[in-house]
Formats: sequence, C-alpha cells, structure tokens
Amino acid sequence: MNLLSRRLTPLYLSNLVVGFMFHYSIVFPYMDKLGFTTFQLVMYAVITNLVVFMVEIPAGILADRWSRKGVLLTSLIFMAIGCGLLSTATDYTSFMIATAFTGLYFGMSSGVLEAMTYDLLLENKQRHNYEKIIGRLRSIQTVGFVISSLGGAAIASAFNFKIPFYLSIISCVVGFLILLRFKEPKLHREVESAQLVKHIGTLFKLLIKRPETRLLALTNTVIGITFCFMLEVDPLWPIALGLATIWYGPLNALLLSSQGLAGLIAGVASIRLWVIRLLGVGLFLACLGLTIQNIYLVFTSQFALVTCATTLMIILSGRIQDTLPSSQRSGSESAISTISRIFFVALLPLFSLIAQNKSVFVAAWMLVFISFLGVIGIGMSFKQAKVAA
Repeated sequence: MNLLSRRLTPLYLSNLVVGFMFHYSIVFPYMDKLGFTTFQLVMYAVITNLVVFMVEIPAGILADRWSRKGVLLTSLIFMAIGCGLLSTATDYTSFMIATAFTGLYFGMSSGVLEAMTYDLLLENKQRHNYEKIIGRLRSIQTVGFVISSLGGAAIASAFNFKIPFYLSIISCVVGFLILLRFKEPKLHREVESAQLVKHIGTLFKLLIKRPETRLLALTNTVIGITFCFMLEVDPLWPIALGLATIWYGPLNALLLSSQGLAGLIAGVASIRLWVIRLLGVGLFLACLGLTIQNIYLVFTSQFALVTCATTLMIILSGRIQDTLPSSQRSGSESAISTISRIFFVALLPLFSLIAQNKSVFVAAWMLVFISFLGVIGIGMSFKQAKVAA
C-alpha cells in the first residue's frame, strides 16, 4: 500500500461507517406516527436547511483557517446529539430542536471533505484522480446508506422507532474515532493569514468576478436546487400515491444508492463531453417524469434525478476547484451549497402550496423548469471535454 492509499484509508473507513445512519429512512414515517401534518413535514425540511444555511459558510471558512478534520469531527458530535434528542422527541417543538442539531452536522460537513481530498491529492501530485476518489468516497458511503436504510425501516417496523436513532449514534462515535487517525493535508495553512472579513471578501470576489468560476458556480447552484428537492421532500410523491410505510426503507435505499452509481461514473464522465451533456438531458427527463402519477415512473425518475445531479455536481466541483487557491476551496464549496439551499428554502413554500392545493405532480413542474436552466448552464460551461492528466 503506497503513502497516498494509507492516508486515504481513514477517509474511506469513516465514510463507510458514517453512512450507517439507520434513522434516515424512518424520519418521515416517525413524524407521521407522532401525528405531524403535511405542513409540519415540509417545515422539517425548511428548518433543517435554515440551520445549514446559517452555519455552512462560517464552517467552511473555519475549516480553511483552522482544521478541516476538526470541523468534520465536531459535526459528528452534533449529529450524535441530534439523534439522541430525536429518539426522545414526543412533540413538534422537541423534534425541531433535535432537527436543528442534525442540521449543524450537515452544515459543518458541507464541502469540507471535497476540499480536504483535493488538497491531499494535490500534495501527492495526483489532482487528475480527484473525481475518481470523490466518487469512490461517495460510493463507499452509499453502501452504508443502503444497508442502514433497509435495516432502519425493518428494525422500526419490528421493534420501535427509537432503536435506529441509537444505532446512528454508535455510527457517529465509531466514525469519529476512525477519522481521528486521518493525517490532514497542510496546503490551506501555507497561505498568508488574513483577517476574517478579508477572507470572506476574497471568497465572494473569486466566485462572482471570475467568469469561468461564475458560470460553473451558477450551473452547480441550479443543479443543486433539484438535488435538494429530491433528498429533502422525496417522500411527498409516494405519500401522494398511498405507498405503504414498509416500502419507504427500500425506496430510500434506492434513492441513496443512486449517489453510489454517480460516484462510479463521475471519473469517466468528467472527460467525455457527450456523457456530460447526456447527464444534463437525463436530469431534465427525470424531473419531467415526476409530473406523472405512476409509482414505478416516480421511483425511476427519483433514482435518475439524483444520479445525474450528483454526477454533474462532482464534475462541476472539480472544475471549480481548479480555478481557486487552496485557502478558498472549502469556503467556495460551502458558499455554492448554501446558495442552492437558499433558493430551495425560498421555493419550498410555493412548492408546498401547489402540492397542497393541486398535487405534488403539478408542483413538480417547478423542478422541470429549474432543470431546464441547468441544461442550459451545462451547455455553456462545457464547450469541450477535459483531457485526463
């Protein structure tokens, strides 16, 4: 095993373990069991994303200026606390407080792993492997997601809803201990120290004023909006079709496994222009499929949407990282993700209103329009394929 492989091993193992979040697939059924309304289900997604929005950019900047590994470790602590609180929640207020803690995990971990991996590869003169390694990390974590989604739903059905939350806490603890052994790259600490305000100002100047970065970031943001919709409120479609609770585990596993598929094809797709364009068309067609009231078509469309969106975001992430200095990479990833979430949260009330008064299938036309903008952005961003180094 070479030096790079040894340094990557803790990341692979921690990603696998942290993927065993047994509570992911049973959150909505659990909320339904507690008697929450459809509006409260939507507010769950809103509150989660508001918390992510508030901490994402500060956490990314903290990661750049302090320790990316330290930020990831702290995020796991918050997830463990959130799972513990969720397991004891009996009313909407306590559930939302617990949700805020899990939101801290998502906000603090956003973009940090990508930037840390990029710097590690850059230190070892293997930047050309970025898409492949990030794809591999996501695929490994997806194994945990799929197994825990199926297991969490089965355990909740056979016993009670609390056990999956306890198991997720164990995953956080084990993942924390493994990640402690990771040797963090130092590139982001080699740049001259700057005042925090200057750091933020430089970050947004890079995203706004560089034409090549701006277009890539805008395209990534638009695609990120469709991705947020699918991962945050995807149960609204099977709920509208009257799907039995027991099927939510397999459905969630299928949806999460699509990210694993995306990880496997990202490296190949990143250097083939026709594949990138095909992924854009696939994203649009998947959103179109969500307007049709057929459970099999909905399953297929959700899987295809997340696969295409994830692959495209990995590719766009690599191109964006290429245009930025090391000191800004975590902050830029967090900023782009935050902007996507801002638009998602802003659009969610309208989406919810249409879904409530019409149907979620009518509301899905919003995603069709957003994905169309993403296809245009892809066409403008990728004029030619990138040759592998």
